Amino acid sequence: MPSFATKDRFTALWLHPVPANSSPKDFAAKIDALADTQLALSAAQANLLKYELIIPNGRLDSHFKALGFPQPRPIVFVKIEAKSEEHYAKFFKDSEIVKSISGAQEFVGASMISADETTRLDNARSAEHDISGTWIAITEAPQLTGAQLAEKASGISDGIAALPIVQKNLVRHKMWLQNDALAMDVQALGMGPANPVVVIMQQASLNGTIEILKDPEAKQQFAEVQKIFPGQQTNRFCVDLVAKLDK
Repeated sequence: MPSFATKDRFTALWLHPVPANSSPKDFAAKIDALADTQLALSAAQANLLKYELIIPNGRLDSHFKALGFPQPRPIVFVKIEAKSEEHYAKFFKDSEIVKSISGAQEFVGASMISADETTRLDNARSAEHDISGTWIAITEAPQLTGAQLAEKASGISDGIAALPIVQKNLVRHKMWLQNDALAMDVQALGMGPANPVVVIMQQASLNGTIEILKDPEAKQQFAEVQKIFPGQQTNRFCVDLVAKLDK
């Protein structure tokens, strides 16, 4: 399956597990407010190209359960893009940004990683395409190296993206594979290193995604996923995308 890597942007993902005493909606509101605080700072405006919230909505939970996947663990994402690693560093190391991170309860238990982005399929025909069925899959694989995880995740992505039902319905398929660019900076903030992690996003209309998840060939592929990653922490959930900054 042809794919292409994003070379002209640096991508970081902030993964915020939703606390047990909070709903995804309420916790997302806190992350949204934190985003407003950070984006008001000159370091963000001068160095960032995109700042996007990725918020779980529960629309597909019953469909993933029917495929044998466990109940999702809600996570609110922040996806940040900068022109280069140097631009991101100017944002990330700014004293006011560091203060907003180190002093925020929203970062308790959070992971912050940089990632290489690969697009395997892009059928977007206009800015108005329906992506109400966008879903995220996160796989943490502490027993694998980054290279092993990349190989396995790429094979899975190629198999799914090649299915006729996926070609018919999917708007876009992207994969983010963790790299080490932020490891030292994250540890400097007192956060431990994240397990090797890959994040896959598939975008389609809600009906289109449900059609994919009910397709016999797709079901077989998803069953293979669970064989390829036995005992690993794989989390799937439908999301809403909220662009806070998009240059």
